[in-house]
Order: sequence, then structure tokens, then C-alpha cells
Amino acid sequence: MEDNNRFLIYETLKKVYPVSTAMVSMWLKDKPYHRMLFLRFRFGKLEKNDPIYGRLEKVITDFKGELNWALFKSESTDNYLLVPSIFLEFRERYGTWEASEMIDFFGIAWFKSIIDKGMEDIPALAAHIEQNSLKINTPDI
Repeated sequence: MEDNNRFLIYETLKKVYPVSTAMVSMWLKDKPYHRMLFLRFRFGKLEKNDPIYGRLEKVITDFKGELNWALFKSESTDNYLLVPSIFLEFRERYGTWEASEMIDFFGIAWFKSIIDKGMEDIPALAAHIEQNSLKINTPDI
């Protein structure tokens, strides 16, 4: 997997609207299975409940890849998380994002397969977001 893909969704979101969080990687370069795959971000100068996030969520959930993807709104910060839906479902059911908990529950082979599929999705998901950026930036009429 291309090392630059770790930052590809972040770079794509910057094209949609200025991002105010620091550039972060969706996975660790030398330890891709150390934690779950995710991107933490927020758009600059927008309220947490700005409609742009709902439009982005629709574009993300419409994406057809190896995995389904979700946008999670953090309760404790102004940040959002872009994650494979299976990780969000696990958090909603068991109350944790911890990779070790997921591995204990499902096994390491399952966890690695989700990470691998997610990393495979990144270029196509980034292209999908970029192709739909007008939908994201245009208020509903």
C-alpha cells in the first residue's frame, strides 16, 4: 500500500473545505495493525452541526467499496471520525474503539482483513469524495 495513501483522505477533504485539524495519518506507517483505521478531522470556521457534515456523510455512506464507511461525530470534541462502519458498529455495541478489544472478540485475522480492505478502499473513497465535492459544498435546496 502506498505510504502517501495514509494522508489521501485528509488531502481530499482539504480540497472540499479547509480542514482545521493537523494532518494525520489514517494508519501508522510501520504498524498498520496497531490501531483501527480512522481519520480525525474537522472543517475550519464551521459549527459542529453545520449541514456540510451531513452532506459529506451522505457521500461517504453512498460509497461502494470493500467496506462500508461512516462519519462519527465526537461528543467530547468538535472533531469527526471517518471510520469503517464495522468499527463504529463495534463501538456502539461494546463501547470501545480499542483494537485490542476487537482482536480479542473477532481475532487478529479478522482485524487485519478489515484494515487491509480499508487501506485498499482509500484511493477510491478519496476519488468518490472529490467527485462529489460539489454535492458536499452546495446547500440543499
